[in-house]
Amino acid sequence: MVNFILMDLLGYRKKVVTSNMKRCFPNWSDTELKHHIKSSYKNLTDVLLEGVKGLSMNEDQVRQRYIPVNMDSFEKYLASGQSLMVAAAHITNWEWGAMASGYLYPGKVCGIYKEISNTRINDAVKEIRGACGIQLIGTKNTRFIREMMTENKFFLFASDQSPSNTKTAFWVNFFGQDTPCLNGLEKYSREFSTPVFYADVERISRGKYTFTFQLMCERPQELNPGELTQMYMSRLEAVIRKNPAWWLWTHKRWKHQRIA
Repeated sequence: MVNFILMDLLGYRKKVVTSNMKRCFPNWSDTELKHHIKSSYKNLTDVLLEGVKGLSMNEDQVRQRYIPVNMDSFEKYLASGQSLMVAAAHITNWEWGAMASGYLYPGKVCGIYKEISNTRINDAVKEIRGACGIQLIGTKNTRFIREMMTENKFFLFASDQSPSNTKTAFWVNFFGQDTPCLNGLEKYSREFSTPVFYADVERISRGKYTFTFQLMCERPQELNPGELTQMYMSRLEAVIRKNPAWWLWTHKRWKHQRIA
């Protein structure tokens, strides 16, 4: 029902979804395009409904539905006492992913998030995440990352959306297109020589997921500027190509053009 309301009745950002998919998969037939659009709205519906359900879920329920696998490598680095970066994305239910990370590593997780203009809602989000063991850092206050680098934490960056300021953005090839990207993940990992992991998520059934943190780069300071961001976006592209419906297509990802 919610799927029908979003896609057919309201047509919520349907033009954006259609445009984004056509840009990324120009060889799809009309039939394939319609199928994937429909699947993407089904995914969005699941994420929205699960987000509401997450407000009342306790730790045991979250752990049963968002299951960590193959975390030995990540935990080895974390146990060494250094801080780490985790590159996430808006793939399937990212909200439960943040909650699961907080419960799994209480006091170790710092989530970088964009502040919500409504103060009450923003405070409520911070309170809910805090109950899961996550410390939130707003994008306007990322300077605090420097202060916490010696505290053996890991920082979650969902860096797949379009930056508001393209002057400081890294430009990469994403689905064959010149694409601006947020710079925080690369900026801080290079500055503090922190290993970077990719948060890989799999939906194994409706309302149930597995996730793992895969080492993406051990020494980002040795890479050229922009190279780490390209690695992240290439990894994300491969994930999207495997399961197109799982990404958040409603975002206006290519609203900026590079100025020559």
